[in-house]
Amino acid sequence: MSLSWCAISEDTAIGAAGGEIFGEIFGNANVEEIVGGAASGVVVGNVTADRVVVIDPNKPIILYDN
Repeated sequence: MSLSWCAISEDTAIGAAGGEIFGEIFGNANVEEIVGGAASGVVVGNVTADRVVVIDPNKPIILYDN
């Protein structure tokens, strides 16, 4: 599994923004919400990174196979 610093920093920024938004929605956003969001963004981004599916646009997608 290869981790790039660019991907990690993007996940951190997305998580921090999410923590800020949820903190403002549910009360005052403190440092804890922002840091928690940043940490969860890194964890979720790197755990799910290897589950990317590439679909060939020239092949049909079969949803059900009877």
